[in-house]
This record gives sequence, structure tokens and C-alpha cells, in this order.
Amino acid sequence: FINRLGLTKGTPPLRTMQLWLAIILCLMGVTCTAHLSLEKFELEIVPKWINTFRISNTPLSFSFLPNMKNPQPSIYGLADVVHALDLIGQLKNITNKPATRAKWIAAINEFQNTTGFYRTHPYEAAAGYLPWHTTAFAASALSLLDTLPKYENQVYLKIARNRTLWGLTYNPLYNWKEGLKLGCDSVHSCGHKMAAIPVVLKLQTKKMEKPVQQFFDWFWKWVADHLSYKTGTLCPANERKFFGREMCLGSGAAIHFVDLFMHHPWPLANSTLPFALGLQDKKTGLWGGHFASMDGIFQSTRSSLQLHKRDWDKVSDACQVYLEHVVPQLNNETYVLTAFSTNSHVIPGIVGGVSECLTQFPEKVKTAFKWHCCPPFD
Repeated sequence: FINRLGLTKGTPPLRTMQLWLAIILCLMGVTCTAHLSLEKFELEIVPKWINTFRISNTPLSFSFLPNMKNPQPSIYGLADVVHALDLIGQLKNITNKPATRAKWIAAINEFQNTTGFYRTHPYEAAAGYLPWHTTAFAASALSLLDTLPKYENQVYLKIARNRTLWGLTYNPLYNWKEGLKLGCDSVHSCGHKMAAIPVVLKLQTKKMEKPVQQFFDWFWKWVADHLSYKTGTLCPANERKFFGREMCLGSGAAIHFVDLFMHHPWPLANSTLPFALGLQDKKTGLWGGHFASMDGIFQSTRSSLQLHKRDWDKVSDACQVYLEHVVPQLNNETYVLTAFSTNSHVIPGIVGGVSECLTQFPEKVKTAFKWHCCPPFD
């Protein structure tokens, strides 16, 4: 009840007084509404955020970095705008006409080559493990526009069709030192490749061929066999010791997004729930960075839901503390256009976490549009 009213701050005696006051007001017929609002962000700041990355005189062209002297069109700049608009419930309104949607689709397809990979810039590595993360993020954006990638990814198909390549592909990604040879530096960044392969295979075709289906059967078993019983995530002991448990939060989210997208139950949700909740900084409401916070929120809410809302009050409290911290920042235009605009990929991470909280607890924040989570890949 306190959470519905947004009354979560203050000393215990003050919270008790707030609760009784709220109950009295509600019994008197006074409407109980959320005291947080994102309407300013939605209606005033989002258009300015988009214009920060828009390349002038080029329709549907966005850069990854802001205020570049010679801005270069970016697949991330474009896909980030698509994902952000979808998370805050505005994409369908903007692309509701088939001709308009076709232009957005064509703009994304311009970056893809016949191998199924996408043209990127080296500095876009800040968004994820290139080029694997890019394939799934672009395919996810296209799915939000109700279409498939123009070309199927030939490398992923080759892996899926050849049983001998399955373990040869995934086992090195789980081993930190072997992963270094592949260009990723942790189970988190390697997790981008682990997740990208099944996501793209699912999103690039309407009908999955039998060998690919068999690959998925193997993939779910491989994941289950490598999960940590302590965290419910892909979290090798040597990496947990070297990087800290936060690293495992990211690798867990990468795989759990695939689980959610494919409607596959999380094998160790009972471990994931306390692990994810336990990593939140109760003062700031964050789990570290903003993408880490989205990972923490997502794994808290969805593991609890799978467990029939176990510790749902704790999940609600976690969202409330997070929202109390982030919503004022999103309503601060200067803050959004500076700290949250170092590149186009920052805002999708932030609104991703907020949208997941609002998907589960829409009463916590007043919005002009219906926010929802989650896209197939983030």
C-alpha cells in the first residue's frame, strides 16, 4: 500500500505517520496517485534527445556520438532511437503508417551486408561486443517494426547447422582466457555473442529449420549446465573472484533476455532473485551503471514472477528506490542532454530499467504514454 502511494522515504516513525495519513485521505475519498511523473521527459525532453543525435538534412539518420563535427550515420544511433521510443510507448504512434514504417526499416537495412552482419564504427564498441551484439540489437529493432532482417546471418546458420561447432563456439566464450582470443574480455561481453546467436536465428526467419531447432535444444541444456547455483547466472568462479559479482549480473541478463523472448523458463530463478536484489545500492537505487541497473531490475522482477511473485514486496521496494533516483534525472533536460547523452546507447538502458518497473508497477509513476518492457534483445 505504501508503494502504491510512493511513500517510501523517511525514518520509520515518519513512514508510519505517512501511511496513516494516506489511509485517512483515501478513506475520505481523496484520490491516491503517484507523486512521480515522466510527462515532461516524454513530451519535452525526448524530442530534444533525438535531435542531439539526428544528422541534419538526412532523414532517419542518427549518429552514435553527439555533436560530432563530421557525424557518421550509425546503426546504433538509429536502433537506439527505435528501442527507446518503443520502451516509452511512442514507436507505434510514430510508425503507424506503412509507408513511414517502411522508411525506418529501409534505413536499418542500409547497414546490413549479405553475410547478415552490420556496418559499424570502432567507437561503437561502447554499446556492446562487436559485431555480435550489433546483429541482435538491429534484429530486435526490426522486430519492433514488425519485420525480419533483410539477410539471414550466414555465420550463425553455419554454427546452428553443424553440431560439431556448438561446443566449439560456446565453451571458449565461457572461459575468460579463451574468450580474450575471441575479442571479448569477460563472461559479460562474451555473453553478448552467446545470446546474439539464438536471438538472431529466431528473429531472421518465420519458420525455423530442423537443425536450428536442434541447436536450440542443445543451447538450453548447455546454459543450464553452466549456470552458477549461487547466482542463477553464467558466473564462472574465477571471473566472480576477479571482476566481482556485478559482472555476472550482465552475463545473466544477456541469457535471461533470450529466455524471456523465447518463453523459456529460467532454470535457477530461485537463485537469481536474491542475487539480483542483493546487488542494489539501497541509497542510490542503482546496481552500478544504468545498463547494470536495467539488468538488476529485469532479473529481479522476472525471476520473482516465475516464482509466483516471491518477495514481490522487496521487488516493489527496489523499483521504488530506483525510480525515486532516476525519474528526477530524466526530467532534468540539462542532465539528459549531457550525462545521459555521451552516446545514443545510454538512454535505452535507463528507460529500459524504468519501463520494466512500470510494466510491473504502472501506478508508481504518472506517464503520458504506456511504458512497457522488454524488446527481444537489449
